[in-house]
Amino acid sequence: MPVIWCAISGHGYGHAAQLIPILNELGHRRPDLLVHLRTSLPQKFFQDQLHVPWTLDRREQDVGCVQRGPLEIDVDKTWQEYARFHAQWEQAVEYEAACMERRQPDLVLSNISYLATAAGALAHRPTVAIGNLSWDRVLLHLDPHGAERRQDVIAHIRRAYGGARSMIRLHPAIDPVPFASVVEVGPIYGPARTSRGVVRSRLGAQPTDRIVLVACGGVPLDPLPIERLDSLTGYHIIVGGLDLPHRSGRVSTATAFGLPFCQILAEADIVITKPGYATIVDVVRYGIPVVYVRRYNFVDEECLVGYLHRYGRGVELSREKFLACDWSEALRDVQALPPPQQLPPTSGVAEAVSIIDDYLVTQA
Repeated sequence: MPVIWCAISGHGYGHAAQLIPILNELGHRRPDLLVHLRTSLPQKFFQDQLHVPWTLDRREQDVGCVQRGPLEIDVDKTWQEYARFHAQWEQAVEYEAACMERRQPDLVLSNISYLATAAGALAHRPTVAIGNLSWDRVLLHLDPHGAERRQDVIAHIRRAYGGARSMIRLHPAIDPVPFASVVEVGPIYGPARTSRGVVRSRLGAQPTDRIVLVACGGVPLDPLPIERLDSLTGYHIIVGGLDLPHRSGRVSTATAFGLPFCQILAEADIVITKPGYATIVDVVRYGIPVVYVRRYNFVDEECLVGYLHRYGRGVELSREKFLACDWSEALRDVQALPPPQQLPPTSGVAEAVSIIDDYLVTQA
């Protein structure tokens, strides 16, 4: 039985969303695969999506960034959390390595925890990083002046990443990354579209109505002046990550439908989002136009926005207009854009699975 130790960042759901299609496809090739998930993410996120035998140990794998909602990072608290995380570093690495030795995985797969790469090396387990970014580059881009004063933190992260034999870098991705060996693969798409019309039927929407999904990447939204959206005739707004009565005029919560979020995304006519990996690559694949709200200090945002404009349709909405629910102009503009001239790249899932499978064959 091949066993994978899979360490996943708990900074939003995007890191897990990158891995789930890969693990599912690997499970088709190896039906006896067992995956040990190591992450702070909740079990419910994996229950309806991960279709291989798996266990879950909920344990912090990295800091990521401390968020003030989906659009703002608390820079000072982020640095404080890195200081806390590194204060018990040796004990944490030894503990993770000891747990690995008990589980005896054939491969340690990390997206994109540097604790896991350090522990994998200490436990003498083959270790591979996978993702489209690295936390040292995130910090350098987030706060360049702060990073200059905290070169010890950056160096620490890069040394820990040195425990990985290679990185499987998922397109679109940042460059460079701190790994000696990097293998490029195509974008990692979520599930293919299946049935359409379930969400529209439950909303009682007219055929000409547009369904708009507000996708926040797993980070809760602060309250919005939702009542302003009632004037958006011709639209039904579905909001993820926001507490409000299940139906409020033209606005619904995503949880009201009892459907996987990926299905709601696939049935949307327009998506409003921050540029995050899983959302951007999937809406481009589905041909859904995007109204995006930029943060301007997150490292992979530039390559994701570039990918969207090259292969999809997108219009930027300012943070101020988003928070004021002043969306009508952007919604109108994005629907007026011409179709993209280029098709998006083919999926990188099979490529990534082949690379991982080669490691499992070597260990067999």
